[in-house]
Amino acid sequence: FSSLLKAINLSETANALISKNGLKFCSQESKSLQANAYLPSDMFKSFIFNGNPSTFCISLNILLNCVNEFTLYRDDNIFSPIVLRYQSASSPFEIELEEFGVITKCMIRTREPGDILDFSFNPEHVVNKFIMKSEFMKETFQELDSSSACIEIFMCPIKEILRISTKGRYGASYVEFARKSDAVEFWQCNQLQEYRYRIQLVKPSTKALSISKKFSIRIDHRGFLSLQHMVLDQNSQPCFFEFLCSPEVVL
Repeated sequence: FSSLLKAINLSETANALISKNGLKFCSQESKSLQANAYLPSDMFKSFIFNGNPSTFCISLNILLNCVNEFTLYRDDNIFSPIVLRYQSASSPFEIELEEFGVITKCMIRTREPGDILDFSFNPEHVVNKFIMKSEFMKETFQELDSSSACIEIFMCPIKEILRISTKGRYGASYVEFARKSDAVEFWQCNQLQEYRYRIQLVKPSTKALSISKKFSIRIDHRGFLSLQHMVLDQNSQPCFFEFLCSPEVVL
């Protein structure tokens, strides 16, 4: 839970959505980058949802501090469960931990949800999609020139390659993945696409590669980019967070 919140910590506040499907936290930076963290209902030992979906705004920094204050595991590495609770509109968001008979509770003030840019990223409009092993993508971004202002993504169905490249003051560098590469777990390349994105928008996602197991690259018909991570919680249940950003230049 804490690692997911840290990964999407782009701003001081985040919008939270509670529905029958689970919890979603959304933060954004300017109007070009948005981060979403998903906690599906089946990752919880018990998930009780009554009524209609609820949306509210919460301080992301305070939420992180509260979660980090809790001791989530004992010396014998047995995790102590925490309880998340939200009653109704204008109610505080509650975090509760019981350990050795002692109950610790944090109550965080909430308010009306803030304005969040609608990227309208529809899976039905995704043109190309790739799922990679995170360890390979981490190495890829380490090899690229960090002095570059932009990062280019090139996909070709004929050559069956995915190329990620940069051009900075130290020269040009690129990494290519073939369809049959050991790093690739899923390949969907329907048409030629080549887009450029500001590297500052991509960096928050690359920093999260150290905690994720799988990494997905999706680009829709407008060139909007989705970088999605899959992480496993302490019970090996999958959780997801993603970054959405708009293209800088269409090549």
